[in-house]
Amino acid sequence: MFNKRHTKNQGQNRHTRKSRRNPSLNAENIQFDFKLLDQQLNLSSSNGSNTKEEQREKKQNSDNRQEHRRKNQNYENRRERGRKNDFEQKQDFDNNTNKKNFKNKFFGFKRLEELSDEEPSKIIFVMSDKVNGFMDLFKQNKEPDWIFLLMKVSAKICSSEFIQNKIFLLTELTCNEFFNHIKSYILSTPTEKNKNRCDKMNTFYEDCLVVFQSITTLFPKTAEEKLKEIIVSSNIALTGIKTYSNHIKINETTIVEMNNLLEKLKETIVTDELKLKEKCTIENIVQIMPPPENFRILTVYPTSFDFEYGKPFLRPNILKGAYQNIEHYLDVQFRLLREDFISPLREGIQFFKESIHNQHHRKINNIRIYRDVEFEIKGEFVRDKYGYIINFDIKKKLKINWEMAKRFMYGSLLLFSVDNFKTFFLGIVLERKIELLKQGKLIVELLEDAKPLFNTSITMVESEVFFEPYKCSMEALKNINAHNFPMEKYIIEASKKVDYPYYIDTLPDPFYSIDNLQKFNLMDDFQWPTKEELKLDEMQFKAFKAALTQEFTIIQGPPGTGKTFIGLKIMKTIINNLYINNECCFKPILVVCYTNHALDQFMEGILSFTDKVIRIGGQSKSEIIEKYSLRNVARMYRRSITTNRGLRDVQNQVKTIMDNINYFKKCSDVVSYNAGILELSLLKNGMPIKYHNFFNTTLDLLSWLFQDPNYFNVDPIGFITSINPELINKVYHSEKLLKIEKEVNENDDDENSQYEPDYLEIEHKYKEIVIYSITLNDIKHVCKELLEENIRLKNLLNLDINYYNQSEEVKFKFDVMEKIHDYFENMLNLANICIELPKSINNLNVLNMGQRWSLYYCWVRKTKEMFNPKIMNYEEKYIQVYKQYSELRELENIELLSDMHVIALTTTGAAKHRIMLEGLESPIVVVEEAAEVLEAHIVASLTRHCQHLILIGDHKQLRPSNAVYKLAKDFNFDISLFERMVNNEVPCYMLGEQHRMRPEIASLITPSIYNELKNHISVHNREHICGVTKDVFFLNHNVYEKEVEEISSKSNDHEARFLIAFARHLILQGYTTKQVTILTTYSGQLFLIRSLRKKHSILEGMKITVVDNYQGEENDIILLSLVRSNENGNVGFFKNREQNMCCIIKSKIWILYNG
Repeated sequence: MFNKRHTKNQGQNRHTRKSRRNPSLNAENIQFDFKLLDQQLNLSSSNGSNTKEEQREKKQNSDNRQEHRRKNQNYENRRERGRKNDFEQKQDFDNNTNKKNFKNKFFGFKRLEELSDEEPSKIIFVMSDKVNGFMDLFKQNKEPDWIFLLMKVSAKICSSEFIQNKIFLLTELTCNEFFNHIKSYILSTPTEKNKNRCDKMNTFYEDCLVVFQSITTLFPKTAEEKLKEIIVSSNIALTGIKTYSNHIKINETTIVEMNNLLEKLKETIVTDELKLKEKCTIENIVQIMPPPENFRILTVYPTSFDFEYGKPFLRPNILKGAYQNIEHYLDVQFRLLREDFISPLREGIQFFKESIHNQHHRKINNIRIYRDVEFEIKGEFVRDKYGYIINFDIKKKLKINWEMAKRFMYGSLLLFSVDNFKTFFLGIVLERKIELLKQGKLIVELLEDAKPLFNTSITMVESEVFFEPYKCSMEALKNINAHNFPMEKYIIEASKKVDYPYYIDTLPDPFYSIDNLQKFNLMDDFQWPTKEELKLDEMQFKAFKAALTQEFTIIQGPPGTGKTFIGLKIMKTIINNLYINNECCFKPILVVCYTNHALDQFMEGILSFTDKVIRIGGQSKSEIIEKYSLRNVARMYRRSITTNRGLRDVQNQVKTIMDNINYFKKCSDVVSYNAGILELSLLKNGMPIKYHNFFNTTLDLLSWLFQDPNYFNVDPIGFITSINPELINKVYHSEKLLKIEKEVNENDDDENSQYEPDYLEIEHKYKEIVIYSITLNDIKHVCKELLEENIRLKNLLNLDINYYNQSEEVKFKFDVMEKIHDYFENMLNLANICIELPKSINNLNVLNMGQRWSLYYCWVRKTKEMFNPKIMNYEEKYIQVYKQYSELRELENIELLSDMHVIALTTTGAAKHRIMLEGLESPIVVVEEAAEVLEAHIVASLTRHCQHLILIGDHKQLRPSNAVYKLAKDFNFDISLFERMVNNEVPCYMLGEQHRMRPEIASLITPSIYNELKNHISVHNREHICGVTKDVFFLNHNVYEKEVEEISSKSNDHEARFLIAFARHLILQGYTTKQVTILTTYSGQLFLIRSLRKKHSILEGMKITVVDNYQGEENDIILLSLVRSNENGNVGFFKNREQNMCCIIKSKIWILYNG
């Protein structure tokens, strides 16, 4: 039954590590400079620890350093640009850079020692806490024992897949004195006498290798500038140890790899290109030829190069046989996936360019064109991301039903150009608000550091191919390599010999209990219950047994054979034995589906035997599943102290930057109004420093501008404050107002203080902004009040002479305030008038009033100019910090998810949350409807921790749907992993007895599609349908289809009206609306049929949906509208027999075709 493992194969999946191959370099060739070594040793002093530290040092077994090296991935595509500003959190103004000081805690040696034994995810949260003192350790000249631990911790982070936090750490390392300390100690290692450190010396150098390799990969420029000298020193020291220090043991591999790293820095690159070309043959020349570049260099986004050159390097998916290696496989899948998205976009853009000078405007396929699009200066935060508002319908010409249209879906890719797409920049839809769309507006996020073009007419293109699934999967594929690839034996090598799951070896005893039957040894065929005891037929029994005992299982379920039933029985058995009864502390099972609909259906079945489930993703339409969504479950979950502190610190950074962006945007908007006199703190940003001390308060500025003796007989500012002290915003020490300070919560040490959880958007709250110290409207308002009071007192004076003094006083105040108003208004009108100023101004009081106001407006203009650079700077900082914050939010979910039995998400969600899944370490993955998923999407969903993969589906029903037919036809891109494994004769267990369809219906697919499909006895004696003469109908008509341009779909009015009438006839025969389903192959027809149903209340509650959304479901009566009817004879959806059969099998006893 089972293929016993050979010793040489052990560890392939359970221990997902592989030993690195020794580079083909001779260690004897390493050059050793004795003179340099002596010089360095004389300069460096022994950094040994004192005796107490030696006694305190505990003996520990050597860590497996291959773990670090094998995880070091090829991230050549990671750009170094902007690295210096990635995590810089200084919020300052040009001349106001005081920072609030706060005292960091001391991070002790014992705590560091304990941290070095933790998992990378735990270390990251500690690293993210900015006040615990951990990061300060890298800035201090520590003794060797500290350096050993710091390198161990750094190597663990560098070995992880948490890219943003890895970048953060390495940025800190390369920007402080830590490199110098490392170099000094490395050069002293040949003379190390401390026994404990000598024993750990090889481990220390292996940790150094991991860190150095990560720096070389992520920051090549920094590696060339700063790292090369350290690696040279390391090679010198290692050779010295090998030559002179017999008491220190260094592996030959470590020496060779350090030398190899130095060679890499010298750009001596060793490639396999010649070897590959020598192996080329006629049969496999396409696969063997090396690609023009490493696929990881390619961006997941389209470029102008993609549109200009239409023939990218592509190799077909291998239908039968093995791939050369993991890199070959990933290259093939990535390039095909990328081309499947870019090809329709390329075709549409090229057609658009050709049609610019063409007077005949034909419909452009694959893209939607929007002309005269403009960016609004105003932007806003959506789900913690900063977005810009665009106006795509300024002329209000678009007439679109936005509730029905599939335009501008969340995540859709947008291209913006001012030169007809010779060049362009990219964005994605950040939020789809119907009320905004009706106004012709949309919120977009710009990609790849693009900046909006304000006051510019832009042409915008929207891709009809939905971008989000492609982007998530491509990014995941780029982060997979030979060291973390799951199930290589089957996916790459197409092996027919299947092992048992590795985790079975870890069980105390592999005894299972199924359906309350007696426990038995899972690995003993003779102890297994019979199929009768398990209430399964022969084929179901074989599939069920294989799913529990084989690490790679394929179950094919033709229609009605109980595919979902078996899948749920497998899930229930695993959960009962590994999670509920056994309590083996197993990580959750991962359930993956391509569509939200299929995922919800499977999840509803799982809930019948466990409620410890979480559904990730916000697209579920099941009310039952909604309460188990991650968003809802997280509301009740209390996180650990470490997680809470790390997240709260980074979240505060995000909040602070959000506040700053909003602050400056409001300042920029309001200053442009020229409504009054700017508050002094703002004005000083445009004022030369030499004048700053001239104005100590806002009142000083106002007095300088308004004390015109030729116009006023009184002090106007003093007069204003005497009438209304609150009228002027008197802000003392105003230079501090614009200083952006990092706020440290006084309750940072409060364990009960929680950060805002992921189901809430971060709120950006900021205090009221004082922009104008006084405005013209303020003066006008006072004048109005005085005028009203004057009129009131005049009326009273006519009745009583005693009001005379009051009336005269108010009249005087009104006259003065009116004069101040007129003066203020005249001076505001000077904003755009140039008045000549002296070349040198030392004393501002010598200027006349016109010159004073002219100089003031110069300062205002300078102040306005500083806002946009500040805003752009903070936007860049926000993007970088938010990436780190997103990674941490992924990690914080691990705590919650680890306690669950089942985690369910779509393939897109799995690729999107890959960091979280890596941390979750799920050993068991079940893919439902696996034959409908592109292979790249499934592989992108798996992690290196996968030890047991179960694929459930049927490749003879729906195949994966890709965008480009040529890729399916010529490159086999529509072949799923499921079907490819079947083609390679990897064991597949086909269910063979159907329990759904009448024999007449089943005969339509047997033997034309399935060689043999037995009918269960229950389907032979089903009732005939009332009101019709036959149980299966194929109706023909000659009414042509129509285009539904809003959603790029089709409809057929004749079919829609006929089916509604026929459904009504069936209900009148006594059938309920729950027994009848109307299916169609086009969403345009779906909306039409649903609109017609509203006229017939008798049909309320009847399910009307598209075929793709009815996977896994069935009903007594199916009415099917095929829609297509045209003079060309195009059948569209039904071009493949699999799609044809998919519609036939939904009915238990009756089906009607209309077409």
